[in-house]
Amino acid sequence: MERTDSRWKLKYNCHPGYGLVGRTVRNCYQSGWENRAPTCEPKTCGNPGELLNGYYEAESVLFGSTATFYCIPGYKMMGSSKRICDVHGWTGQVPQCNTIKCNGFQPINNMIIPTPSYRDDWENGMVAKFSCTGDYSVIGAEELVCTESGEWNELPPICKDVQCTRPPVPANGQIVAGFGPRYKYRETITYRCDKGYGIKGNNVIECAENNIFLTEPPSCILTGCRRPWNINNGRVINPQDVYALYETITFACDYGYKTFDQTFSQCKENNTFMPPLPSCQIVTCDAPQDILNGEVMSQQHVYLHRERATFRCNEGYKIQGGNKRECRSDGKFQSPLPTCLIGKKPHGNLLR
Repeated sequence: MERTDSRWKLKYNCHPGYGLVGRTVRNCYQSGWENRAPTCEPKTCGNPGELLNGYYEAESVLFGSTATFYCIPGYKMMGSSKRICDVHGWTGQVPQCNTIKCNGFQPINNMIIPTPSYRDDWENGMVAKFSCTGDYSVIGAEELVCTESGEWNELPPICKDVQCTRPPVPANGQIVAGFGPRYKYRETITYRCDKGYGIKGNNVIECAENNIFLTEPPSCILTGCRRPWNINNGRVINPQDVYALYETITFACDYGYKTFDQTFSQCKENNTFMPPLPSCQIVTCDAPQDILNGEVMSQQHVYLHRERATFRCNEGYKIQGGNKRECRSDGKFQSPLPTCLIGKKPHGNLLR
């Protein structure tokens, strides 16, 4: 502040990094200071710089602020990650975000080592695919990915000559895929059980690197019902060795025999048919009643199938229509029964 004539003059200056807003000089008169006092506001440094494959964060771009730079995943920063707004502007230089790279692979016995396509280096996100020569198999991950950290996501695999021998086929089962007889690493065999049998165990087994399948072949357990071989005086209409669960077996009796039960049964969970298998009984006929003017000669109460009842007429009558009738398969005698006619016809001739 200095004095000129009868007044005082005040000059204003800001500290480095701040700019004056308002007049730099104020005069003091008898009435007081003229105008309002100026202010010092922080200077701006503007945009701290654009970062390819990255970005920055800053609360402001004014004097004293800090801008922090970041790279997007898959890239790593080269240079300082921070710039400060000072009296001369932003300090330092804008950093760079370079692609993260993974190391190449050392030679592996019997392995075809992968190389990056159309590039000199393995970059983040690239996939390396491994394969073996001849009959050798890849043991481990066949594909490795270069990660954002610059490391492979798995250890490199190895090559090994793996040979598994086909195990015996389970009883009452069969192979439906993978017929062998020898199998490479991770090759599989798929099994299926015959009708009426269920799988116990894994239906797919895989060849492991130790030349042995990871699991034993499954077994086939009876879940249905075996065919009954002996049906006395009868036969099975739909014969098969094993019936599946809830499948029906149907029977028929031989000629001259009949069933008093159902003619079918269903295979149930306990490997048996329900209701129990029917039995075939020989057909019988009740003894026929005596005929008019005649009688039945035998004294049987029941006749077996194909047995015959013999009839005779009283004295003075002659049999008409034969004197025998057979017990039929329907449990009835042949009809009509014979009749007894008087011994002479109207013209005097004897009836024969």
